[in-house]
Amino acid sequence: MYANSLQRTVATAQFLTIGAFAGYDIPIHHKYSIENMDPIFDPSLRDDSPEFKYAVLHDIKEANKATNIFENLAPAYQILSDILDYKHSKLYAEYQCNLAKIPSQLYFKKHEEPALLGPLAIGTSVVDAFLLQYYSAFPKEQIAWGRLTSQEQWQQIITIRNQYIRLVFQSKTLAKHSATLIVNMISDLIQRDNKVNLLVGHDSTIAALLGALDFKDYQLPNQFETTPIGGKVTLQRFRHLPTDKYFFKAEYIYQSFEQLHSGQALDANNPPQHYQLHLNNASVNSDGYYDWLDFEKRMKPFITK
Repeated sequence: MYANSLQRTVATAQFLTIGAFAGYDIPIHHKYSIENMDPIFDPSLRDDSPEFKYAVLHDIKEANKATNIFENLAPAYQILSDILDYKHSKLYAEYQCNLAKIPSQLYFKKHEEPALLGPLAIGTSVVDAFLLQYYSAFPKEQIAWGRLTSQEQWQQIITIRNQYIRLVFQSKTLAKHSATLIVNMISDLIQRDNKVNLLVGHDSTIAALLGALDFKDYQLPNQFETTPIGGKVTLQRFRHLPTDKYFFKAEYIYQSFEQLHSGQALDANNPPQHYQLHLNNASVNSDGYYDWLDFEKRMKPFITK
């Protein structure tokens, strides 16, 4: 059990082991003093050269060109504008334009987390605040001053957050940059005899890992977020005894949007959600498994040892 050296990640590991392995004294490992980020889980930049920044901007431009990200978010920004009464805000007084039209800028500084400033960052901060209210079981009529009244509205505004994570943490160049250390750790852990290895990080950790290892885009059933709070990605290796061949399967295990709001305990009658994640440019067999080599070869370019 290895966690980032933050109070909340260490606590998450502790509670998970207490629940899953009750009665066993399983130590939680973390490398640094509490509230100091472990580089394995830290999305901060180790390189802010003009060349690297250009590659990141190119990824963002190509992603937008492929799916019209910024244009398609206009209805979601309008929902936030109405909720926030944006036209009477200091922000509107400063920019004199729709929320969606506020200029965007990539914040890119070594040893700091990258950020896509502008409407995406503003919208993500607002959506995070509303999600915290929802997941804290606020009465629905009190969330966002009672102005979020439908699941369709939630789905639209959460798309802002999903796209921010996709562009800032999951795009090809930044994902490979951020995920190198954790891919090395996963590769090392696979060589050991442990039945279960648990790494506790952040939504940015999951986004970078899935982007770096070239997983397909996905939509989690019964959940609007692509990286919901408390979610876990399981990377599973299976051995086929008759052939001694290894196979791979990945799943996202998470709580539904409503489960997170209600706070009901998970059990056999109220189980967590499971969703199989798929790899780009690889095929599953008739049982839904990938050849282990298809996964292993994705890790090899990252291995530094």
